[in-house]
Amino acid sequence: MVGKEPVMHPFDADGLVCAITLSEGKAVFRNRFVRTKGYQREKRARKILYRGAFGTQKSGGPLFNMFDVNIKNVANTNIIYWDGKLLALWEAGLPHRLGVSRSNELNYIYTYLYIYIYLYLY
Repeated sequence: MVGKEPVMHPFDADGLVCAITLSEGKAVFRNRFVRTKGYQREKRARKILYRGAFGTQKSGGPLFNMFDVNIKNVANTNIIYWDGKLLALWEAGLPHRLGVSRSNELNYIYTYLYIYIYLYLY
């Protein structure tokens, strides 16, 4: 749910990082949403602002959504630790670097801008 609007497909939902910490014989479960710019904008607006890749529509009907190619990078596919950085991934977008704020919230620091070079070896 974004405000009172439902997300129509799980793959359109924002990333949620989960952790289980084991200490002194106890397990503690914690989770935090990946707070991308799109997540923060929708949370402030309390409504869906981006058309989803898998069927979630923003308000306004089919004609309003038909030609909108602005799809939010939901950073919901995987988390990797690479080169000393924690990254949230999504197949159709750039990775988001994650960090923890003073209030213990998981925030994105910035979106990586990589230039991909493919080498074909024969």
